[in-house]
Amino acid sequence: MNKKLALILLLSFLIFCDNISFAQLDIADSLCFNQRYNQLKEHDCMKLPKGVNRYQNYDSSIVNIISPIEVDSSLINQLLKNKILIINEAHTFPQNRVFNHYLLNKLLQSDTNYYVFFEALSNDITKSELKSIGGNGFYFREPQMAENLRLVLKLNKKAYSYEVIDDELQYDMFYSLGLDKAIDELVYETFEDKSNSICKMNRRDMNQYINFYFKYSEIIEANKNAKFIIMCGYGHVSEEKRFGGSNNCWYTFASILKKNLGIDPTTIDVTTYRDKCNTEVNIYYDQITSKLSNDSTFYYIKRDNLNKKQIDKLNLDQTTDYYIISPKTKLTNGRENWLKFDSKKYVKIDKKFFKLLPKKHNVFKAYYNKEDISTTTPADIVYIDNTTKESYFILYPGEFDIYINNSKRKAFTIDVK
Repeated sequence: MNKKLALILLLSFLIFCDNISFAQLDIADSLCFNQRYNQLKEHDCMKLPKGVNRYQNYDSSIVNIISPIEVDSSLINQLLKNKILIINEAHTFPQNRVFNHYLLNKLLQSDTNYYVFFEALSNDITKSELKSIGGNGFYFREPQMAENLRLVLKLNKKAYSYEVIDDELQYDMFYSLGLDKAIDELVYETFEDKSNSICKMNRRDMNQYINFYFKYSEIIEANKNAKFIIMCGYGHVSEEKRFGGSNNCWYTFASILKKNLGIDPTTIDVTTYRDKCNTEVNIYYDQITSKLSNDSTFYYIKRDNLNKKQIDKLNLDQTTDYYIISPKTKLTNGRENWLKFDSKKYVKIDKKFFKLLPKKHNVFKAYYNKEDISTTTPADIVYIDNTTKESYFILYPGEFDIYINNSKRKAFTIDVK
């Protein structure tokens, strides 16, 4: 994501969190989803590019013959067989990141040869920089995204970036890697210079691939058994070029990698089947989730298990190997049900600490106790007002220092086993 759009999103979220005074909001609160998910998903629709509502001609018979599979070790075993995994996320929907944390945790503990790349990461980062985790990319200011980066650094000691710095295509690398042969045609801007200018999204994805390729090559040279996990956003995961919009034809990162590198990646889309705002309701998502036996876990559909009629009717947003179905959002102990999917634990906040609250609206923040609170991201943020009867953190195991609002003075500690 470019800096301009990131700034717009940051300002938008600051305005959105209107029940918290502006003075209380700092860099770590810029994506304040906690306990406010339904508001957040509606706000997301107002600020991010509009999707297309493709579900006017609803065919319930298609859904009735689809059999989603509950996410468990069998999916992990399938993914472990392949060299490159590309998985996307909807940037402001944290349940995607809870699921991705689960995958990262299982895969990295099962095979030490993985190297993890984040589209959202602004630079390569090592475990030594863990204390300042919040300063390595806009989205790492959100608690669950920060947890994903912490996990990778804990298990792998390094995480890699591959996003582009600017919009200029790296022409020398573009031709030397044969990327001009990886596409069927050049898609031009509608402005004056059409001589050799690839459209903006294609420039971005070409540059992403170029950046990834050189790091990939160095890693393979050092470790012939290396495997890769690439965390991207939305349509970059699609294995086929996409059509529509002002660009007409978008050569996605995954499609470029597949053709140029000669490796068929395993691809996972987590953005299609999730809660969407009212203007983009996915009727198939509602129908599918209504028939699932466990309403608080994730399921998946494998593309190979769908026939052509199902694929055409469902109008799947991406061409990927797997489609993840996120659970419908409901609250448990005042927190979104999917937050606990990956073995997080509820920790009740003792009411005696409510007496420390200086304002009508307050923020409790849980920081890992070895991290610098001035530069890191909290593991969890809980909003409390004068009507709150009880409230819970929801945390992975660890030792945490709790701060209230923007106070630099620790209020209490928590040890989660």
